[in-house]
Amino acid sequence: MKTPHFSETKALRFALAPLLVYILALATLEFGGLGFKGIVETLHPQTNTFTELSPTLLIMNHARVTWLCAVLIFASLAIAVMSASVLIMRSALSSQGFISFLLAGTGLSVIGLAQLWASTTPDSNLGLIFRITQAGLRNSANFTDTDLASITTLVTLVNVLAAIAPIFVMLAGCSLLTIPTNSETTDPRRFLRRRMTQLKALTDLGSALLVAGALHMLVWLRWPIAFTEDAAMQKAFGEWALSVTLYCGTTYSLMIAAFYIPCSWALSKNAETSLQRALPDWSESELADWLDKYGFSSAPIRQLPQIIAALAPMLAGPIGSAISSLGNKAG
Repeated sequence: MKTPHFSETKALRFALAPLLVYILALATLEFGGLGFKGIVETLHPQTNTFTELSPTLLIMNHARVTWLCAVLIFASLAIAVMSASVLIMRSALSSQGFISFLLAGTGLSVIGLAQLWASTTPDSNLGLIFRITQAGLRNSANFTDTDLASITTLVTLVNVLAAIAPIFVMLAGCSLLTIPTNSETTDPRRFLRRRMTQLKALTDLGSALLVAGALHMLVWLRWPIAFTEDAAMQKAFGEWALSVTLYCGTTYSLMIAAFYIPCSWALSKNAETSLQRALPDWSESELADWLDKYGFSSAPIRQLPQIIAALAPMLAGPIGSAISSLGNKAG
């Protein structure tokens, strides 16, 4: 029998998530660096002279800090999404089914990591996306070998999480389409509502993750702009970075649509069949009203939040670029 003290202290587990975010932020700060050392070393001797402070160093570190913010957001979301996906699979599946899904996720993750490793070859266009910025950082001569190694490690971490996290989201969505054999389905209404709520929450989490991924790519690709004062080059490089981000964002949006539409359709069909079997006295209008009320309808107005979620990654690049341009003009 659980004591009241045990029940009360269980509530402490809700402090775990913000603590993990804080620890991750500290690790990113200490490992990635915010350019403080270079600023202090440059600023300190200049404060005692009449030499005008150069904005170049601050501009470069502005780009660095912005990128680290994108890393922190993406890493936090990736960990949260994978954790939520595992919890959903655990609640939706039997013990054996849960193990089978985890094995499938492990296998697909190995394939994803193998593809990521293959992108390190010189002829890989995917690898070139990241090597262009790395080459710009190296050629700028503003980063030590330790800085470059830390940056490479962090961007590799982002790529690894990007290869793994979407896999668990897809598997969690698949788990929501399974039909339990226990007595819970005698009156399936509560069960079906929970499944649709979980599917939409999973879609929203996946969309947030992919938006963060698109924004990280935009910030990463725009970083070399800080190393040139040529306005024409800055504009051309910024437009190229936006086009690459738009391509990736479009891919992400199509992935969300390819995930949500079939899952939602299958879950709606399962709901209709289960309700007709469990509640044979319901008329067709009662059944349609219930399905519409709890999000099983295919009407566009009812699916508007998920439509926005699907389009969000595609729009992340242009919106992020517009905000960045406003900031540059304001400066």
